[in-house]
Amino acid sequence: MKKRKDGRYAKQVTVGIKDGKPIKKTVYGKTIKEVEKNYRDIMLLIDKGVVLDRNNITLAELWEEWFRIKKNNTIQEQSKDRYKRLYNIIIPTIGEMKVKKVTSYTVESLLEPYISSKKTATAKDILATLKSLFDYAIKNDIVYKNPCADLIVRHIPEKRRALTEFEKILIEKATIPEKENAFINILRYTGMRRNEVLALQKKDIDLNNSIIHIHKTLVVKNGKTVIQYYTKTESGVRTIPIFEPLFPVLREYIANKNNEDMLFLNQKGNYMNSQNVFDFMKKIKKTVGLSDDVTCHTFRHTFISECYEAGVDVIRLQQWVGHSDISTTLGIYTHLEKEKLENGNIMNEFYNRNRKSNGSQNTFNSRKIL
Repeated sequence: MKKRKDGRYAKQVTVGIKDGKPIKKTVYGKTIKEVEKNYRDIMLLIDKGVVLDRNNITLAELWEEWFRIKKNNTIQEQSKDRYKRLYNIIIPTIGEMKVKKVTSYTVESLLEPYISSKKTATAKDILATLKSLFDYAIKNDIVYKNPCADLIVRHIPEKRRALTEFEKILIEKATIPEKENAFINILRYTGMRRNEVLALQKKDIDLNNSIIHIHKTLVVKNGKTVIQYYTKTESGVRTIPIFEPLFPVLREYIANKNNEDMLFLNQKGNYMNSQNVFDFMKKIKKTVGLSDDVTCHTFRHTFISECYEAGVDVIRLQQWVGHSDISTTLGIYTHLEKEKLENGNIMNEFYNRNRKSNGSQNTFNSRKIL
């Protein structure tokens, strides 16, 4: 073991034999203790059969080494699920490539489908993970440049939308498991935020008075999903009505919960984390036949849109959905009004074209459609 000029300690280890000659790898650490730990980790990998030939190491082999040494003992269970999802995206596509052959173009090609389909959060996760992976490769003298260093996933604001009439029919006609059905109906007919729904307990549902008490949400603290007894905003603490389409769904679902107090838990009996919700929504969309861009917020936006169509007062709606600033609610109402006007004008233009083609000189005024 020796100390380098940069202050780190280094120790060589034989990781294999090629052409009768030993293949050496250098392990580093800020302290002697850290070097010894890294040395033991490398030996453990060798015992498990992980290939550590630095010249020909593939991305899949690098991932295995990186994840076991740098990640496995330091991340929470929730993050492990996230890395598993990213592994299933990255490795089947470029895992067989030699690490030294991966270029910026390789990474851009991997990201492109996610960026073009506006899945920017997934694209950012992929890029951040690959950056970390190649930083590890640089530190261990496998490569000298990070192909992800200059890449950026620019945020493309997703246009939030409501369910279409056809999607509403699909949901009504689909045979959806009880838990999933309760979840999307609460979202649809209350406008609650996803994590507010996931924090609901039976005692929050007052079927006798047809109201729901909202005063908590799920949050992630120190890598763990926990209940937080105040919501995203002060106005998030509220009482909202249970509307008629939701009432029988809630009544039946609660009746079948037996001794469980929480309405929604994962298969292990814990609070649902983001990966659980991702899998949950994926299952719902597959069962119903909904498009990939349908999210939990789509149901919230559907509720707000239907309140607008029903003529609900903007202040009342602000209270129901928990907006801290009425300008947020007004902004949505203004957008919906603009869409209504644009659709009305499109129809006027259509009718005018038809009348002209039939020889009529009368035209409709492109006036505001209320």
